[in-house]
Amino acid sequence: MIKKLIILLLSLSIFGMAQNTPDSSLAAETYVRNEILVAEQLALDSGHVYDPFFQNLIDNERSQEGIALNIVGTVVGVGVTGLGVLFLTGFSTDGAAALILSSPLLISGIWITSANFVSMSQRHIHTERRISYEKAFSVYKQKRGETDADMQQVPFSAFDSLVAEQLALDPSHDYDAFFFNRIEQERSQESIIENVLGIIAGAGLTTVGILAFSAIKDDSDDFGDAIGNAVYAIIGFPFVVGGSTLFIYNSYATVRDSRHKLRRISNERAYELYKNRRAGRVEQESSQSAQILITPAFNIMTASAGFNLHVLF
Repeated sequence: MIKKLIILLLSLSIFGMAQNTPDSSLAAETYVRNEILVAEQLALDSGHVYDPFFQNLIDNERSQEGIALNIVGTVVGVGVTGLGVLFLTGFSTDGAAALILSSPLLISGIWITSANFVSMSQRHIHTERRISYEKAFSVYKQKRGETDADMQQVPFSAFDSLVAEQLALDPSHDYDAFFFNRIEQERSQESIIENVLGIIAGAGLTTVGILAFSAIKDDSDDFGDAIGNAVYAIIGFPFVVGGSTLFIYNSYATVRDSRHKLRRISNERAYELYKNRRAGRVEQESSQSAQILITPAFNIMTASAGFNLHVLF
């Protein structure tokens, strides 16, 4: 009964995590509108070429639409989970031994399976973003027209700052939502803490398995040692397989998610630059604009009253 309950809870946890994905139906229109506004403003910059900026956004989303790696990860996760279930149900009696031996495989398999389920369920979000970037790129090229061969080519790392400075010149639109969306988009794909915990857990489980294998006595013909060796092998196998799988997957995920963290930091810096440039522009325009002041005036000598008009430039 306990084993069946454990299997049921594990299955529910997988599908529960797979369903925990954001709804992007309303966000899609916002992305398209913001990106087109940005494209129109960047097209006004006659001194720089922004084609690589848009192309990188498109390629980044397209690379995350791929489902092949998620399928492979799901197959591996399901396989490892199934192996854990076999260990859990392979013992004739309920007890701590079955749970201990199966736990490394179950933890690793469920972790990997649920992560790939979530990634596959978010595939349509990246598709919608890619389409919005492609529409914006098309608008940019139409507004810009022919590209001058002498236009300045800038390093890709400078594009975020360049875009922020260009958008700050537009007094008719507020681009806070554009930067906020880009920052949150990258933040939502950061799971570095979870990945580090997975690496630690995987390394710990693998170490336990290696210690179990190292306890096997190869040179002994004693019957008791043979039984002990079999027990150590049974203990070591699930810990090594489950732990190493968990370690490898989270190591890969850490490298992948660190790129999202770097993009988020770059977007946050660009947003701060945009706000500073925009505040400076507003202050400069205010100082250069004419101000009209109307003040009351009284003349005691003539017993009259009126108003004074002052125009300040």
